[in-house]
Amino acid sequence: MATDPATPRRSAGSPHAPGVRIHQVVATQVAAVLVLIGMAAGGTALIAPAAGATLLLALTWLRPRGRWAFEWLTAGLRFRARRRAAATVLGLAVPGIRLTSADLPGGPAAVLADDFGLTMLLEVGDPAGLLAEARHELPAPWELLPADGRERPPCRVQLLLAGAPAPAAVAASGPVTGSYQMLGANHTLAHARALLTISALRTEDWPDGELRRALIGLVRRVAKRLAAQPLDRAAAIRAIADSTYADPAAGVREEWTVLRAGGLSQVTFHGRTTSGAAPTGELLSRLLQLPVAVTTLALTADLPGPASTDPPLIGLSVRLAAPEPATLEAATTALRRLTADAHLRLRRRDGDHLHGLTATLPLGRSGDPPRAGPGWAASAHPDGSTRNGEGTPARRTGRNDSLVLPTTWAGVAIGRNRLGHPLPIRLFRPAHTEVLLIGGLRCAQLLVFRALAVGARVLVRSHRPREWLPFVRAASVPDGTIALMPSPHPVELPPGSPLRPLLTILDLAAPKASASGPAADRDPEPPDAPPDLGSAPPDVPPGLGSAPPGFPPDRGSAPPGTTLTRTGRTGYGEPWETTVIVRSGLADSDIPAAIRADLVVLQPIRTDEAELIGSALHLGDAGARLARIRPGAVGIVRAHAVRWAELSPTPIEKILIGDPSRSAGER
Repeated sequence: MATDPATPRRSAGSPHAPGVRIHQVVATQVAAVLVLIGMAAGGTALIAPAAGATLLLALTWLRPRGRWAFEWLTAGLRFRARRRAAATVLGLAVPGIRLTSADLPGGPAAVLADDFGLTMLLEVGDPAGLLAEARHELPAPWELLPADGRERPPCRVQLLLAGAPAPAAVAASGPVTGSYQMLGANHTLAHARALLTISALRTEDWPDGELRRALIGLVRRVAKRLAAQPLDRAAAIRAIADSTYADPAAGVREEWTVLRAGGLSQVTFHGRTTSGAAPTGELLSRLLQLPVAVTTLALTADLPGPASTDPPLIGLSVRLAAPEPATLEAATTALRRLTADAHLRLRRRDGDHLHGLTATLPLGRSGDPPRAGPGWAASAHPDGSTRNGEGTPARRTGRNDSLVLPTTWAGVAIGRNRLGHPLPIRLFRPAHTEVLLIGGLRCAQLLVFRALAVGARVLVRSHRPREWLPFVRAASVPDGTIALMPSPHPVELPPGSPLRPLLTILDLAAPKASASGPAADRDPEPPDAPPDLGSAPPDVPPGLGSAPPGFPPDRGSAPPGTTLTRTGRTGYGEPWETTVIVRSGLADSDIPAAIRADLVVLQPIRTDEAELIGSALHLGDAGARLARIRPGAVGIVRAHAVRWAELSPTPIEKILIGDPSRSAGER
């Protein structure tokens, strides 16, 4: 099984000090003995001992590029000795992990087991949320576990943040990118996610059964405190696969300076710090905006037992991924500048990027091995004694550290809010999303144009393809980015992923009847499920490829081709795929689609239509306001609440698409 690299623990007072290690002192003494032996022999016999002593001292005391020479030698030997290529990313990065389940009040949750301990994953924030949230404040990982005096094993808490800047690096350049920058949406993230892992580390004092019960208790309390959602088996496997940001079926190869997986090159970094000098939320936000395809940050805290006086060990691991190596070098320079300003030094893990990848996956791993020393294994009983019978005062930091998560303001900018700031919606997420758009053709094209800026592939199925064709040509995107197909025509597209989600537009109906009148003139309704886009997915989550070792398929998950939500509703589609049903007006027959939709976007509608949808979605007084939407604005309905946004088309969008505004009477 792959293990974390052995990096000696530095002093808490000086996290960046190289420190003199005992084997360096011993090596120096050995070099001195070699010289003395050569001098005693005299003559040419002195040459070999002197050369050996010189080489030994050079390996011991030279420190090029922030690492001791013997560390470079060790890294090189390990690099040569281990397997550096595999058919899949997960097959190389996470071998030997065993996946089980635990019953929690909200349902079964995944438990990852390895030689270090047990780990559970939680999604931070509302997994079903589609609207930009207020900035979410989270206690720092070293302050997260409850200080209630209960005994617990040594633990590791890891906050994993991932963000892709907008416009996306994998998006087409040209008018799409330029227009999105004009909108001002380049200050929001195209994709963002926050995951929390809690690990209970193995020690001699904690048998597996007690370790498992302690971990489940900790996760239940943390989930209740943060309103976080533990991930089940299928969601955990997908979260791990998604966090690689590479095609799970693509080959992977580790080189000395870079890790190549699919079409992305990735580099990793690691550094240690203390709670008093830990990264701030502002620094994390700026790191997620680095000009690469995606940045992954893992802020890790190794916490001793509550009775220990040892300080927590805090580490930051960073992974940058981009299509071009030159982009990575420019981002590395920016990364070093940002961390230097924050007095945080990161070491590039050349020769060790595979372990860097593992440290930035939601596995509870770190850049350093877990610490479970003598002071860590002692955990206090409620009476103040320890499991070893020795009383030790509990350590309190006297701090209430917190981080403001930068991952809640991300998505596709649908327009501007009342303050004039871009308003993102979480159009793509780790579940299939269905949107009902009551509006004109230009509004639908505007949504597609902005989705292209976050890296989306688009499939348009329309009964009026000739009206879509000029837009497809004007978008100037690479072949295969937009597929325009008639309704019954089958097509195969790659599955959606965090960096390359799939947007399907179903523009199959043009209602002409009133909201209360007959719909006899309507075009045929779209099918209950979208057309076949390829073969059925395997038992493991779609896009994951064959299940990696230790990850058996979850036989309790929904049938292939369906997505089972927390509410028990089964819908078609797959994660990172969104279906937008376009209607120019609202009729009685559209109400089931409106109720089923995760999000409803409305341009100005008539009073009778506003009453119809307001009653169906239980909007109360807000429903009446839907009839008073300004021509250039939209109403966004989610979970009995309405938000408002101005479409604010950019000059480029006005030229390529036209003015998307419409009045309530237009169709």
